[in-house]
Amino acid sequence: MNELEPEIQQPENSGELTTPEITQESVLPTPPQETIEALVDEEDELLLPREEEALPEYHAMDLEGLLTHLGDSVKKANLEGEHPKIRLIKAQIDHWFQKLKAQQELENLEGDQEMTPVAHSPLFLLYQDLWQRYQTRRQQEKQEKEAIMQANLVLKKAMLEELLQIVEQEEQGKVGLNDQLKDLQNRWKECGPVPADQRQELWNRYHWLHDQFYNNLRINRELKELDQIRAQNLDAKTKLCENLEILVQTLGDSKPNWNALTQTIELLQQDWRGTGPVAKDKQEAVWKRFKAGLDAFYSARLQHFKSVKAEMQVLAQQREIWCKEAESWQSSEDWKGGTQALVNLQKAWKEAPALPRKLSDKYWNRFRQACDAFFTRKNEFFAEEKSKQNENLQRKEALVAELSAYQSTGNPSEDLAYLMQIQKTWGEIGFVPMNRKEALQTQFRSLTNAWFDRLKVDRDAQRDAQYQNRLEKMSQNPGGDKEISREQTQIQYKVNDLRKEIDLLENNLGFFGRSKNADLMKNEVEKKIQGLKAQLLQAEARLRLLRQSRTETNPNRK
Repeated sequence: MNELEPEIQQPENSGELTTPEITQESVLPTPPQETIEALVDEEDELLLPREEEALPEYHAMDLEGLLTHLGDSVKKANLEGEHPKIRLIKAQIDHWFQKLKAQQELENLEGDQEMTPVAHSPLFLLYQDLWQRYQTRRQQEKQEKEAIMQANLVLKKAMLEELLQIVEQEEQGKVGLNDQLKDLQNRWKECGPVPADQRQELWNRYHWLHDQFYNNLRINRELKELDQIRAQNLDAKTKLCENLEILVQTLGDSKPNWNALTQTIELLQQDWRGTGPVAKDKQEAVWKRFKAGLDAFYSARLQHFKSVKAEMQVLAQQREIWCKEAESWQSSEDWKGGTQALVNLQKAWKEAPALPRKLSDKYWNRFRQACDAFFTRKNEFFAEEKSKQNENLQRKEALVAELSAYQSTGNPSEDLAYLMQIQKTWGEIGFVPMNRKEALQTQFRSLTNAWFDRLKVDRDAQRDAQYQNRLEKMSQNPGGDKEISREQTQIQYKVNDLRKEIDLLENNLGFFGRSKNADLMKNEVEKKIQGLKAQLLQAEARLRLLRQSRTETNPNRK
């Protein structure tokens, strides 16, 4: 008897398990499979039987016949075609043992004699032994297949290196490579499968190298006699190398858009393949330079995608922070600060790398709810403000009409006092609707400028006089010295800031190169410096007025 065919002996006493006749009437409900199925670990990857394969009717066999068939399949030298049969046999055997266990439990309840448990019966132990042997052989089969695929992987990688050498030799103009390529193609076809996670990458590389070979072959034949064009090709390929190197250098400076960069790399490769051959003594150097750039890019991209999973966690944490920050503005009435903060958050959210859809929706819905809550309250607030702005619009339009109809008194001082009063009133009126603000302001400014021109009032002197009047009013008020002190502090800060900004811009002028664009930018900076210096002179003049006013208010102050 074969070692996989242990002898099946019938039990001699009634206390041991027998194989009872199972009829339609004796079939019990399927019992829980706590003991039997725990002993047999079914593999998900067992294949289903092929449609064209005729299999025995296992459902009509008894338990001993099924175990015999199982033993026959397990002892086969080649298990490749036995997996579907074994799966079907196993299902029927499991069903038999479930029925036997249920029936035995019923008989134990009805009788007073304990029977040998199904799991200890010779038939089940035989089944357990056969199944263990099958699992062992199947595991060995898997290991053998994996070893074969790994060996095939080594072979195909070696063939890729060989193909790469053929491609490089073809690019260098070597002849007689077609036979080598055909031989390699045949060996590639004859080589067996490789691990699934390596197949696509190997095929892509194989396919790409074939394209490279045939493109180089075509170009070499077409341009064999055109050496003035080969020099141009060298310039073109050198330029491609430079562009590739510039692109690679930028990878560490920012967060690259890998999809866009990959498309650019592919276009560079297409341009490379589309560019004709160069002189033989230049081929190897320029190709190595280009290939080094490609290797650097794809190596960096590989590292990027390895870190994507970790980055997703960081991005999720960042969105959690943004959600909390947005939620902190929900009840705020700082409309300007809240709007700017939420707009910045929305911009940052939009510019941030994407998360997987399910996780992204979770954070986005939370973030959007917080933003909507703030902007709904803001809109309600400004709806009320709009009515106030319409009232302010009517008041300012009335001032424009009044100023348009004003006739000179003949006394310049009285006219100037009137203009200054109407300007003060204008400034005290609140905001007007944005769509009318610019036109109304322009109209008012035009009218006041025309009057000042008629009165021949110096604008700087006018502003200084207005500021002097303001200081006089401040000094006459109770606590005016404190107001002037605060004003002096603010002006001093402004003077300091203007000086720093002027120094910075003047220092930056030295960094501009000599080009048309640089000259334009330099002129713009110089204009800005002049404007800042004018502001500085005005601020310093006001600072002197403030100091003088404080001295007059408090003669003991030094």
